[in-house]
This record gives sequence, structure tokens and C-alpha cells, in this order.
Amino acid sequence: MKARGGAEVVFARAGFSLIELMVVTAIIAILAASIAPMFVDSVKSMRADRSVRDLLNVMKYAQERAVADGVEYRVYLSKDRKTRRNSYWVMRFAKMDGFEKVFFRAPEPYLRKTYFPKEIEIDRIAARKDKEEGAQFIAFYANGACDYATVALRKNRDRVTIRTKGRLGQFDVAG
Repeated sequence: MKARGGAEVVFARAGFSLIELMVVTAIIAILAASIAPMFVDSVKSMRADRSVRDLLNVMKYAQERAVADGVEYRVYLSKDRKTRRNSYWVMRFAKMDGFEKVFFRAPEPYLRKTYFPKEIEIDRIAARKDKEEGAQFIAFYANGACDYATVALRKNRDRVTIRTKGRLGQFDVAG
């Protein structure tokens, strides 16, 4: 095609060559491969942090319900060495059977037995033991008091320790 004045105009093709597309795709793949492990680690860390916060919230909830309902609540913690499945759940006082207290699982659906993710392991529990349940527990009483207890959790390489201090709303979290 000739333009005015006799100069020839050449139209270039728009687009990318196959080699250019392959180079860009390779760069994107390398970046994705280097970022993916960091993303997976941060998701695991967030899941572990959330699990620790959930346990603390359940403990606070049990304490508040004990005061509101006027009965004892217990948060049970189980460290299963065989299956390596650590868990916790809430039980509520039901009745006296002679000299024994009888407890049942709290009816709220979100207080069901909860398993910690693999990233969280119960390292140590300093609390009373319930032989019937095969777990240790922290009792929360109607007057706002609770047992003095310590729960040490290991999340990945870090350690988190939750201590109850015997009074309403008195929890200490370190780590």
C-alpha cells in the first residue's frame, strides 16, 4: 500500500510469538512455585492461631455460662498419644448421684468435641483428671471462680500457654 508522496507503509502483525508466550508462562510458573509454600505455611499458621483462640473463647464461654446458669461447667482436654488427636469439649453439671456429680455434654452445637489441627499439639496439662472421661478438665463454678490450671500447647515450633487464675475473666496467655 502506498501513502501520499509515494512512501510505502508496512503493517506489522499484532500478537506474540510462541517463544515469548512460553517464556512468560515459565516465569509465572517459577514465581507460583516459589510463593506456594509460603502461602501454605501461612494458612497452617492462621489455622493454628484460630484454634488456640477458639479454645480460649470456649473457656471464657464456659465460665460465663456457669455464672448465668448457676451450675458448674467443665472444659475437658484430651491428649491422645495413640492417635495424636488432641481435643476439647464442654460438659455441664446435670445432677448429683449420691456423692458423685453427673455431667452431660453441653447442648450448644458449637460446643461439641473439637479436634485441634495437626499443627497444634497439647504439650502439657496441669489440671484435674476425670477417670471416667479419660481426660483432664478445668471446672468453672457458678460464683465466677474456676480451677487454677495450665494448658501448654505447641504450635509448629512455638509454644502457647494458657493459665486460668481462679477468678472470673482471669486468663493469662503467653507465647
